[in-house]
Amino acid sequence: MTIDDEPLRAPSHCTIVEADTFRQALLARLSGEGAGPVEIDLSGVEDADITLIQLVLAAGKSAEAKGRSLSVTSSPAVADLLSRAGLSGWPMPSGTGTFSSIAGV
Repeated sequence: MTIDDEPLRAPSHCTIVEADTFRQALLARLSGEGAGPVEIDLSGVEDADITLIQLVLAAGKSAEAKGRSLSVTSSPAVADLLSRAGLSGWPMPSGTGTFSSIAGV
């Protein structure tokens, strides 16, 4: 098992202030040699803003362009963010479900 096979875990605080580190990790994962699915684990996120959603959407588009699938595990804080942003039910890139399915709402 390589590091690319493990889910990429977002930090507990993922707002615009902290997002660049997670963005860099996403870019590295998407540019890796693996052709398998990209798994993003948001289950530990306690505080986030719309920056996190933008990163997930961009990761989905990048994965789709490379022929890779994207899966996301969410948290209550992310579900609340999606609800407040009015994004519950919006489709995820590459037909991987909807925001409501990752939010668990």
